[in-house]
Amino acid sequence: MNHSTVIPCLHYQDANMAIEWLCQVLGFQKHLVVPMPEARHLAESEKVNSENGDQNRSEKVQIAHAELTSSSGMIMLGSASSIEGSNLEEGKPEVEKSTYNQKIKLPHQIGDCVTQSNYLVVDDADIVYQRAKKAGAKIIMDIESPDFGGRRFACADPEGHIWIIGTYNPWQ
Repeated sequence: MNHSTVIPCLHYQDANMAIEWLCQVLGFQKHLVVPMPEARHLAESEKVNSENGDQNRSEKVQIAHAELTSSSGMIMLGSASSIEGSNLEEGKPEVEKSTYNQKIKLPHQIGDCVTQSNYLVVDDADIVYQRAKKAGAKIIMDIESPDFGGRRFACADPEGHIWIIGTYNPWQ
């Protein structure tokens, strides 16, 4: 099987939620999910504190890197904690400033806009469209049959990344 050599990389405020949504709604499969090392420690202490009745810790486990697959394609994603300005909660340390971190923005940081979208080839766009609507996805482009073939629609995931889902496969 040939694999794509272009792999989109996305950042999410809540990468755990995004992974579950992308798998349940768009049909991705988890290939690899790696929590941040300090997040594994925080998760363990949160579990202990919760068992001891301390409900003050509400930190979520951050994802250092995740790979989700769909057929022969893949996306990579992670928690946005490494992006400048993404830690909006008080008390969180500022991240190291790098050119990369300064250039990457989340949709909510730029007026719920994006500068690119992802196209996902599926066997049946109508089924995925129904799942997306049922999951409360914001439909950006209703299901349609474009002149060049196939069926497609576009939606925003819960954090505003735009996905075009369609049956048209440009490789075939």
